[in-house]
Amino acid sequence: MAISNPSCSPETFLENPPIMMTIISLGRWLESLIKEKALESAGQFLASPSTEVLLVKLGENGQIEKEELVPIDAIQCGDTIKILPATRVPVDGIVIAGSSTVDESIILGEPKPTIKVIGDNVFSLSINQQNPLIIKVLETSVNTLASQIARLIYNGQALKTPIQLLTHNMANYFFYIAITLSITTLILWIIIGYTNVQIVDFQFNSTLYSIHEVTMKFAFCTATSVLAIAYPCSLGLATPIALITGIGIAACHGILVKNEKPLAHVQKLTTILLNKTGIITTGKYNVTYVHNFVLEKQCSKSKLIALAGAAESCSNHPIGVAISNYAKEFFQVDILGDVTNFQEMPGLGIQCTVSDIDNLLENTTYEDIPISPGSINKSYKLMRIDSIRSYRVVVGNREWMHRNCIYIGDDVNSAMQQEEINGKTALLIAVNELAIGMISITDKVKYDARKTVNALQRMNLHVVMLTGDNRHTATAVASQVGIKHIFAEITKQDKVNIMQSMQRNGKIVAMVGHCTDILDSLILGKADVGIAIKSGSDYAINTANIEIIKDSILYVALAIKLCRITIQRIYTNLICAIIFNVIGICLAAGILQPVGVVLKPWLANASVVLVSLALVLSSLSLRWRKLPKFNAALMPRSKQFKFKESTDHKGIEIWAEDENKSLLPPNELSTSLLGHDDNM
Repeated sequence: MAISNPSCSPETFLENPPIMMTIISLGRWLESLIKEKALESAGQFLASPSTEVLLVKLGENGQIEKEELVPIDAIQCGDTIKILPATRVPVDGIVIAGSSTVDESIILGEPKPTIKVIGDNVFSLSINQQNPLIIKVLETSVNTLASQIARLIYNGQALKTPIQLLTHNMANYFFYIAITLSITTLILWIIIGYTNVQIVDFQFNSTLYSIHEVTMKFAFCTATSVLAIAYPCSLGLATPIALITGIGIAACHGILVKNEKPLAHVQKLTTILLNKTGIITTGKYNVTYVHNFVLEKQCSKSKLIALAGAAESCSNHPIGVAISNYAKEFFQVDILGDVTNFQEMPGLGIQCTVSDIDNLLENTTYEDIPISPGSINKSYKLMRIDSIRSYRVVVGNREWMHRNCIYIGDDVNSAMQQEEINGKTALLIAVNELAIGMISITDKVKYDARKTVNALQRMNLHVVMLTGDNRHTATAVASQVGIKHIFAEITKQDKVNIMQSMQRNGKIVAMVGHCTDILDSLILGKADVGIAIKSGSDYAINTANIEIIKDSILYVALAIKLCRITIQRIYTNLICAIIFNVIGICLAAGILQPVGVVLKPWLANASVVLVSLALVLSSLSLRWRKLPKFNAALMPRSKQFKFKESTDHKGIEIWAEDENKSLLPPNELSTSLLGHDDNM
């Protein structure tokens, strides 16, 4: 070019490469700083609380015999250590002596100190505030809850949600698209330049520059600008930083997002299934009344309690434990009697042979016992059983009595229904083939259950309660918390069937429960989003998509809200990145050259860096966003719903009259869905 016009110095581009490299390097450095900022929430869970701890040896009476300062690395599970006031807890453990207040804000996000007594769990990095605590070590080092949370946040970078997979695929293809667009731009402007050079340069002067130089200069500049601005960095940053930030915020509030399933399904979530026991209610049963259907001379009330308590002492079901503990407290003993031939049927009840309870009945008074006198069923063949030293005891629901060929009179059934309508669980006690009594048990509704249900409903989620309890108790509890759809008298296997039926009908289902055994693990694993609340179980670690450390159902609504906010931010970032790339490529390609607007290569690079930084800051802004609050003032007043029952499902599916229809099609479920396992 210079040879054709030796009087003019040719235009060079030597300044562009260093400018572009400087801008790119500056952008990468700023991005790395911001990414480290996003991972700060993980760093706080990796801080070493101390290098040495007090290892103690306890005597037979529980007193400290020896204290020794040892390195933290020497501590093993099962050791006993002492936590002094104003020090951090170095491990996860359980309190075996002492009481104090502990600041767990770093783990649970709870600003108020928590009172810890014997039997309570303490977590690594929490701060003991007042008194010394003696704890038994449960987890150390990398296995502590704090370390697990840190790993989850770091692993958030590797989560592959559908939107992130789409972004990666777009970025991969975008490289070839950018090369193609750049070459196309080069060819088109060469053709345009040689066809009409005035479009390329409005002030073209053939005496100063040749048409070749002007055309090639502009064509190569636009092609380079397209390559620079089509750099897919903005697409790559649209997702991971938002994921890291969102997962970190959730972890700081005791919500552990363990994989990509919640993020993949949360936007399309339609239905959320809640277990009654332990989720909507506290799961802590109390015996309220003992009903006697026979005369005192036929079976004393104290003997009724002794027989039921002894029979349930072999059961680990929460209801059985409550009855057994009530009897032990009533008689002030630790052993209630001998139990043989014990059989437990999940969802129905227990049966066994009870003997050696005579020592419990000596000098027993029960004037202040919460026992209500019942009626005598005239249809019974009354018999005196006090003289019999061995008793066949059956405790359970109506179905269990029917299976054991035990007659239930109208007065017994009426008494049970009255308790069930009041939200209590009623169990019959049969002795030697006769139903002679009933125990009423209550389980309090959690204080935040109604607020949570209302919050979930305002998220356009259909809330359904699952329980093995009878329909009367189920509807009473549902009315208290505002749930309009119930599946009652079902077993754990039935829950899987119900969930899969909903999924086959196109619903995206979340399941909330405890993960205490393999069946619970199966239920959570089958759900589109499985949420376990304060399970502390290995099953939950393996199958729950979200684990909530605090025993609060309100955090279920918070977890779903945080996941939705995170996904919305990812979509916002992605849309902005795509819009920027489309507009930027058009400007860089010189589409507005006729009006004098075109991007230089260095300016295209600067635009990419600025947009990338803007996307990263947009993701980090999640940290400064206030957490959603579920205002109790917005909740409707609690009211008693009028429920309808499905005849196709033998009455197990119940919904309020203002609901449109059953969730399941006719004959979808087995007609054998009966039971009474309230621990579901």
